[in-house]
Amino acid sequence: DENAIASRARRITVANAPSDTTTQSAPLVCADASRRVFTINPDNDTLAAVDADTLAVQYEVPVCDDPHSIALAGANLWIACHGDDGIDVRTAASGALVEHLDTGYGSAPSHIAATPGGDNVYVSLHGPGVLRRYDASTRGATGSLTLGQTAGALAINGDGSLVYVARQISAENDAEIWEVNTAGGMSLQRTLRVRRFGGDENADGTGSGRGVANNLRSLAIARDGQSLWFAANKANTERGLSFSDDLDEDNTVRNVLVGVNLADGSLLRQVDIDNSDSASAVALSPFGDDLLVALQGNNEVAVFDALNVANAAGSGGMTTRLSAGLAPQGVCTDPTTGRSFVKNLMGRSLSVLETAELFDAGDISVSGSTVPTVGIEVMAANVLAGKRIFYNASDPRMSAEGYLSCATCHLDGGSDERVWDFTDRGEGLRNTIALRGRAGLGDGPVHWSANFDEIQDFENDIRGPFQGAGLMDDADFFAGTRSHPLGDAKAGISPDLDALAAYVTSLVSEPRSPHRNADGTLTAQAIRGKAIFESPETRC
Repeated sequence: DENAIASRARRITVANAPSDTTTQSAPLVCADASRRVFTINPDNDTLAAVDADTLAVQYEVPVCDDPHSIALAGANLWIACHGDDGIDVRTAASGALVEHLDTGYGSAPSHIAATPGGDNVYVSLHGPGVLRRYDASTRGATGSLTLGQTAGALAINGDGSLVYVARQISAENDAEIWEVNTAGGMSLQRTLRVRRFGGDENADGTGSGRGVANNLRSLAIARDGQSLWFAANKANTERGLSFSDDLDEDNTVRNVLVGVNLADGSLLRQVDIDNSDSASAVALSPFGDDLLVALQGNNEVAVFDALNVANAAGSGGMTTRLSAGLAPQGVCTDPTTGRSFVKNLMGRSLSVLETAELFDAGDISVSGSTVPTVGIEVMAANVLAGKRIFYNASDPRMSAEGYLSCATCHLDGGSDERVWDFTDRGEGLRNTIALRGRAGLGDGPVHWSANFDEIQDFENDIRGPFQGAGLMDDADFFAGTRSHPLGDAKAGISPDLDALAAYVTSLVSEPRSPHRNADGTLTAQAIRGKAIFESPETRC
């Protein structure tokens, strides 16, 4: 019809051009000049390179033990070797080893990032709580600064003069981010603190809740350099029968996206991410007008309007939630294709999200594909299956609304170091116990009260506080005295529950202590302390 009129709407974002290129620590690095994406595989101890355009895997090579983070500086990749107490420096071209740098016994490097110019590389040493600087060309250490416990995620400003370091496990009442001035030497310029969330805006309910931001695992500086963003768990440790109302699924642990004003260190905005678990990473779109948050427990990436999130009500400016692989732990965006790449720990893969139209026009109909990054799996099949269950809050058998998984409080088998009010469970106030080094029942029955005599008894927590449907059939669970933790055995009834127990039992090693000698032996002071500890006078 020659008189017909057609119209089409398109969103156009107008914003100031990014003033600076900033960098951040992450388990993947998006496309370099040679159009590759690099990612590490912690459980399999490998490095993979993927063509950013064709999505072909170019190589997968073995690297150090338990790689946690990767950075690109010039022609080399720098990998933080959490389990090896060192750094692998490898060529980006082939992954060949250039040099392995020893960072010290018990140092446990966790996060690494290069300055935007690529001249310096910074690494956080999780064990002693130290930030260390290396010259990228000579690979020599040029500075070191002790910050505090669990120094972790890094973000570096445009000229490399400021490095922000997250304290991964927060203090009792506030989260902390250290601002380090790198001019000349290295000095702590200030500590940014985000206080416990409370008040009317965070009243306990189905869409909000109180708590302290904890497990800060990623930092991102806004493209204008004016704000710093992170996502974290929000632990509601002031709730329970000893305080007021009992813990419930909506008000135990929630996720929160937080923006900090870098001019004065004030809170810019906090957004409660409803029905989500273990926010593991935050990244920015190429122009910085979208914020991407990886939701580890939900196998998704949440997208926020970064230009309006500070003023948005309700969902806080959330645009959409995109499907990713199992346990996403890192995100980066490629300005050439507009794609977003997502590192999936338990999926052993990269998710490739076609986000160009989302970034350009707000189109939320995003398609995706998956690139496997692990050729040969080293974990036993039942242990791998159990670890996937351990991390998966999106499974309704684990959690009714996607808030809780085993990894929520026991990331990597560790501890969130929170004190919870478990009075309703007959436990009272209880500090989370790390699972690493216990080998399941290696130290005897679990919990402070020793009320679980098999790892399969966590079925009771899943069905109770998690409000999950459970990994065992109801008929089997309620048969005899099996529903009681110390009743009839649960082992051998549910393959998935047995797999979960197999993973927990596989956690046989503890982190190495940074307080020992370089060869791992006790220091003279520790030997004296051991004698006092074992003496009949102290009877420790």
